[in-house]
Amino acid sequence: MKSHIRLHIVEPRWGVVTVFAASGVILELQRIHRRLKKMKHGQTLGSEHFLPEQICHRPRYPGPMSGIIIAVHGLGGNWLKTWRADDGAIWLRDRLPQLLAEKNIHARVLSYGYDADFIFTNTINDIEIVARDLLNQVDGARTTDEQRKAPVIFVAHSLGGLVVKAAFNKAWVENIHYQNIVDRAAGCIFLSVPHRGADLARWARNAATIMRALSGLGNKRLVRAISRSSEEWKKVGWDFVFRTADISIATVFETQLTGGIMVVDQDSARLGLFGERTGGLPRSDHRTICKFGDNQDESNRFFVLGNFATWIAECALQKGQ
Repeated sequence: MKSHIRLHIVEPRWGVVTVFAASGVILELQRIHRRLKKMKHGQTLGSEHFLPEQICHRPRYPGPMSGIIIAVHGLGGNWLKTWRADDGAIWLRDRLPQLLAEKNIHARVLSYGYDADFIFTNTINDIEIVARDLLNQVDGARTTDEQRKAPVIFVAHSLGGLVVKAAFNKAWVENIHYQNIVDRAAGCIFLSVPHRGADLARWARNAATIMRALSGLGNKRLVRAISRSSEEWKKVGWDFVFRTADISIATVFETQLTGGIMVVDQDSARLGLFGERTGGLPRSDHRTICKFGDNQDESNRFFVLGNFATWIAECALQKGQ
């Protein structure tokens, strides 16, 4: 890859990776430049974008599309493995579309990918870069009038929830560019997302050993980065809460330990908003709360999440009418 700084960074495998810059452009580009020099061939900085294989489901229904669902992974994951069960089943592709279709809801499902291991062990500014890229990818994925009229729903796992919140905040602040996303944003499903900024340092200490197993990150690096950014993360959370009056939100928490630790407990997983729906997923730890295999037992485990997804999709349709 040619790693010189310019507005578009051309990479042979993925095509063009766009760096969307506003204020602080020089500092952001310098940080990107340093990161690019360390990258291997075939890697991307912020996003893998919505590649053809990342479109988990494209409805074949001949009528109008009911909505677009964007899945955002967290630390230690990527656009595919976060959502894929051991037997290869991907609920975003194999369960969710069929469940919604039974309610006459026909949604396009996309999975967003980014370099989470780098983003979450650096500064809040790096998360802002990914948040902006997510907005631009969502905007670019909706090319027709029908798609731009459809409600937008986000599904986030773990620290992917922070990216979604930051994207929402940026869309509201920069509504001259993202007003359509603000108008169409209809719901969020948060899966084991730690919402309470004041608890993030403690969460990092508890989760570091688990994250090391999932992502290969060293404990000290993760704890140091999250502790350093906890106040900024808390502000992202508060700004998001104040802007969610018209958005349906479901928070889902794990019910089993991961490596002897409850990575995100009930209190941390709840936003505490009026109208928020919340519940625990049976037999689910921090890793499996976003994975569902292809058997009856897994169907039973999916029941709670399926109900939440249906509720949010139905609310989204009502908002769009």
